[in-house]
Amino acid sequence: MKLIIRKNELVRVKIEHDEKRITVVIPEDVTRIKADAFQNSAWDVRVVCIPASVETIEDGALYGDRVYWDSLEEIYVDENNARYKSESGCLIEKQTKTLLLATNVTSRISKDVEIIQARVFNSNYKRKEIIIPTNVRTVRASAFSYTYFERIIFEGMPESIEECAFVVNRELKE
Repeated sequence: MKLIIRKNELVRVKIEHDEKRITVVIPEDVTRIKADAFQNSAWDVRVVCIPASVETIEDGALYGDRVYWDSLEEIYVDENNARYKSESGCLIEKQTKTLLLATNVTSRISKDVEIIQARVFNSNYKRKEIIIPTNVRTVRASAFSYTYFERIIFEGMPESIEECAFVVNRELKE
C-alpha cells in the first residue's frame, strides 16, 4: 500500500490488487483528505484510522466512482480530533452531525447522526439491513443507491429525503 501525501493532504491511497484485509493508518501530519483519495482502493480496506490532525474530509474523498467499501469493518478516529468522531461503526462530522461513512458491520446508524451524506451506502452489497433512528432529519441524494439491502427500517420519518436517495435497490423487500 502506498499513501500519496502532498502538503499535509492525503491525495491518493494506492493498493495493489493482491493486497487483502488492509488497514489504512493516515499519518499524524495529514490535515486534509482530498476528493478521490480512495478511488479504486477501498475494496479490501478493513480498517481506517484517522488522526486528530485531520481537519477536512473533502466531498468525494470517501465515496464516488469506483469507491466501494466492501470489506470495511472498523473506523477509528483519534478522540482528540476536533471535527470528526467514530461511533457504532459510523464516521460522523461532529458539527453537522453528518454520517460520512459506515462499516459493513453497522446495522444501526448512530443516534448522533442527523444527516446521511450522499452515497454513504452506495453500491453496498454485503449489508442486508439497516436501522435509521428517529433523529435522522435528512437523507441526501443517492445515499442508498445501488444497494442490496433487504430491509431499510426508519424509526421515524426524516424531514427531507432527496431525489434518488433509494434508486435501484435490487433486493429491497421492506
